[in-house]
Amino acid sequence: MNRLSTMIIFLVCVLLFSICAHAADDPEQLFEKAVTAFNDGRYDEAVSLWEQALPLYKKSGDTEHEAMVLNNIGLVHFYTRQYDDAVGYFKQALAIDRKRDISRDVATDLQNLGLAYFRLGEYNPALSAFKESAAVFDTIGDINGTAANLQQLGLTEFALGNYAEAGRYFITASDLHRGVRDRKGYAIDLMGLGDTYAALDRFDKALENYEEALKVREVLGEVEPYVATRIRIARAFANNGRYDEALEYLKQAKKDAKEAKSDPLMGDIASAWAEVLNSSGDADGALASFDEALALMKKGNDLSGAGMALTNRGIILSELLRFSEAEKSFDDALLIYQVTKDPRNEAKVLINLGNLANETGDLDGAFSFYTQAETLLNGDRGGAISGVNYLGIGEVYLKKKEFKKARAVFGTAGKLLTGERDKRYSAKIDACFGLLDYYEGDYVSAIGRFNKALTILRKENARTLVADILVGTGMAIIEGGRPDVASGYFAEAKRLADDLVIGPVGWRAVYGDGLLKETAGDKAMAMARYEDALFRLSGMPDIVPTLYGSRIITIDDLLDRLSSGDADNTGTEQFDRTRVKDNFERIAGLFVDTEEARSAKDEKLVERVRNAIGKFNYLEKRLADDEYHKGNNAELFSKKLLGTQGEYLKVLDDIRNTAPELWDECFSGLYE
Repeated sequence: MNRLSTMIIFLVCVLLFSICAHAADDPEQLFEKAVTAFNDGRYDEAVSLWEQALPLYKKSGDTEHEAMVLNNIGLVHFYTRQYDDAVGYFKQALAIDRKRDISRDVATDLQNLGLAYFRLGEYNPALSAFKESAAVFDTIGDINGTAANLQQLGLTEFALGNYAEAGRYFITASDLHRGVRDRKGYAIDLMGLGDTYAALDRFDKALENYEEALKVREVLGEVEPYVATRIRIARAFANNGRYDEALEYLKQAKKDAKEAKSDPLMGDIASAWAEVLNSSGDADGALASFDEALALMKKGNDLSGAGMALTNRGIILSELLRFSEAEKSFDDALLIYQVTKDPRNEAKVLINLGNLANETGDLDGAFSFYTQAETLLNGDRGGAISGVNYLGIGEVYLKKKEFKKARAVFGTAGKLLTGERDKRYSAKIDACFGLLDYYEGDYVSAIGRFNKALTILRKENARTLVADILVGTGMAIIEGGRPDVASGYFAEAKRLADDLVIGPVGWRAVYGDGLLKETAGDKAMAMARYEDALFRLSGMPDIVPTLYGSRIITIDDLLDRLSSGDADNTGTEQFDRTRVKDNFERIAGLFVDTEEARSAKDEKLVERVRNAIGKFNYLEKRLADDEYHKGNNAELFSKKLLGTQGEYLKVLDDIRNTAPELWDECFSGLYE
């Protein structure tokens, strides 16, 4: 899975339900019964009893206990994930306590309010609440309260992508926690610092803080936090392309977790194991580990963990082009988040469903999913998640050729995706603006936009995206009247595509070079380039390539050039454009559910075709992720891509030799 989903799990877990409650010292029976019910987890009963007590306190003018009841009802809503309702009750309690002018109660209400805002993803009001709470606690000399709020400020700034600011808060909080010998709080600060350094690509410093947190938690003797730290270290190694070391940490975590006898904890380890295998390009192993994680999480009634595992599983299946299975996995995750009232993660699943529909051509369905997600995120309060959602909406408008709307939405996405770890998204948005400029004929602006994206991506060593956008830049330069300059862009794109085995970009780079040859009047050489492009495309057909520059060139463009070239060469075999195009459509049709009956033997062969093309698509994305995390495993993924290409060609031979009717139906028009 992508890296943003993993961080949010951490942010939710480390809160440790540290929310505060007023001391309950009223002897009244209703209040005491409510407290007992609350502590036993009978939340509906607790709320009912407190609601009965509330008007009695109001009538008697006992504002202290009135605020206490409101705060505690807010706690119930917080624990049951009804965060909007929790905010309302905490605000009422805060208003009363401000009038009472009791600093400790005001600080507590503010901290509770900040935590509820944080869970809603409303980070700016959360920051305001935590800052004021920390200041009040500091004024009354409550070091623990001050440190707790500074820690929450660090977590909130981290969620906003303000990593330098987050680090400063974690350092200050850690000094205070260490001073009062609060080892639990200190360990959480260290974990926050580790995540901050990891986000800033300072893996050495991240590991240093994680290891220190591991030592502290070992002293505390609490198995679950100790194992959770090992999982975090494993993820950090995986995000840096050090997969073997990541698995070693997870092996030790599994060994340590056995004494806890916790199914959810073992499920967390299995899920992290799946993430590491996925990062290394082992899709089958990752799916098997996610299935193991789901079984353990369901057994332990860990619905939140199960929802995350289902989401990540669905992402892998969609990248493997196993669309029906992916949709089912997303739907199951969506149901869990709806039941557990988790709108933020529900929105993430809807975005993934939108991406799935977008890639498979269901633009109206995609727009519906994105719109639902936008409603849950309440516009820009979702921060970077909202930005990713707007990027999807912009893609829909772009594909529908509603360019004015696309520009507006991409602009909104750009304002939300400004964090240190959002650079790749920022480059994609620049590339999308470049596409819009190109389609509208403003080639000078398109060149500028593409080059801006290239500058970012070169710094990030994101060579797969660089290769893609180089092709788009070359096309814009040709249209801008400088074909002599464009040749360098296509040459670099082809070299990168060949080195990294990026099929969808490689054939387009060769096509671009053919276009240059044709522009120069060398039609024979141009035709040779077009035929080479077709050969490359035939080696691994595009099904749903995600491209941000080279998408300017379509299969239809290539077939048109081949057709026109043959028309100019009388006496040669006529290129059958319709036959080849139909064949591409038939191959793409193999990935769509159909009622067409096939023999068991043919269905197995078709399944092998789907697996090979799907695995190729998946590995291209893993290669891009590895480059983004600076894992330096390009050689590993390139070998896997070549192996997958070989699997595809092998199944074509088997179909031609053993299933002539299937060959004639789907493949002969392209490969003979």
